[in-house]
Amino acid sequence: MSDLVDLRKLKNLIAVAEEGNITRAAKRLYLSQPALSAQMKDLEEAVQVSLLVRDRKGVRATPAAEILIAGGRHLLKLRDDLLATARAAYSVSFLSEARQQE
Repeated sequence: MSDLVDLRKLKNLIAVAEEGNITRAAKRLYLSQPALSAQMKDLEEAVQVSLLVRDRKGVRATPAAEILIAGGRHLLKLRDDLLATARAAYSVSFLSEARQQE
């Protein structure tokens, strides 16, 4: 996977797939529709496969996108867990230092 595939783009792909519509996903993500469309195009180019099937009803994820979406959800959860663990460790360290200074 290319360095061009970052968590933000995966998160945005998830939103597009959930909404089934790029305009609605863009509103949800507080992005312009052209900016989100460009990100999806960049993501498709980075992974070198089509991720979205576009039709007059909106968009739907391809099987390749479903794999990225599942992995992306997992990565986003890991990121959140990692940050929570780091914050908890900092809090414990901070409290220990404060008690030692008393």
